[in-house]
Amino acid sequence: MALVPEWRRAWRYWSVRLAAATAMVALAEPLLPQLSALLPPRWYALAALAIGVARIIKQEVVDAADAD
Repeated sequence: MALVPEWRRAWRYWSVRLAAATAMVALAEPLLPQLSALLPPRWYALAALAIGVARIIKQEVVDAADAD
């Protein structure tokens, strides 16, 4: 297994951002019971679908030329 080129810039992909947001909500959900009341019962499935769609949509190229 090898990392993708320019893996340090992976945060720029929408799929990575959505996965991180999903993880944060999943971690906060047991700590904030009112959050569970706001989210639909199958929100994990909706989040997984959004991540999958974001992964296949053409996104900006993350390459070395786009250095900070």
